[in-house]
Amino acid sequence: MKKFCVLIGLLCLSSLTKGQSGQQAIVLGHVDTVYSEVLRENRPILIYSPSYDTAYFSKPAYPVLYVLDGEGYFASLVTMIQQLSAHNGNTVFPQMIIVGIPNLRGTRNRDLTPSPSSMDPKSGGGEAFTAFLEKELIPYVDNHYATARYRTLIGHSLGGLLVINTLLKHPSLFNAYVALDPSMSYDEGNLLKQSKELLQQQSWKQQSLFLGVANTMKPGMDTAQVRSDTTSITYHIR
Repeated sequence: MKKFCVLIGLLCLSSLTKGQSGQQAIVLGHVDTVYSEVLRENRPILIYSPSYDTAYFSKPAYPVLYVLDGEGYFASLVTMIQQLSAHNGNTVFPQMIIVGIPNLRGTRNRDLTPSPSSMDPKSGGGEAFTAFLEKELIPYVDNHYATARYRTLIGHSLGGLLVINTLLKHPSLFNAYVALDPSMSYDEGNLLKQSKELLQQQSWKQQSLFLGVANTMKPGMDTAQVRSDTTSITYHIR
């Protein structure tokens, strides 16, 4: 929450510097708010949208990147996407709208875990949070911003766990999924145990998954050897 407050301060800096001659703020985006009937709370969202000049071009439509833990990753994603889609003639990525979804105080474990854990009585609200994305946040963004019908969801750690849960149980909600070090060991690996059956149940329509995992293998060990290893150092990647 502290990071989120700092980010809001940076985004609003322009209003504080109007009276100071020669100073301009560096603005990465702006803060919007969506009230969630599902979660029964106001949810701030961080929005970056590419600029366009309607005097020369008709209103464009941009793919949308939704990022969990938005207070931590929004700013870095904006700068990376700008660099790889617009600066210096780069076209590695298309220009896109970025929607950062910050956590409210005390809600991260609640929102990003797909099943309850005995270690945290507030956990297990992942399906409700996904319903908020599907029924409220995505329609709001589509109605208020110049979106194309291509959506990507990215998350790290527990956010990565929710990305995998969404892919397995709601695959059509996003076109592309990016899971970085997903916490698949959560709840004694419950989601991982369900994954084979869930994969067989769904009708796949060209969804894509990028899975990034930190290398915690021993020197000289390959992924085949990791599967049979029992030491703690390979637990996460295993």
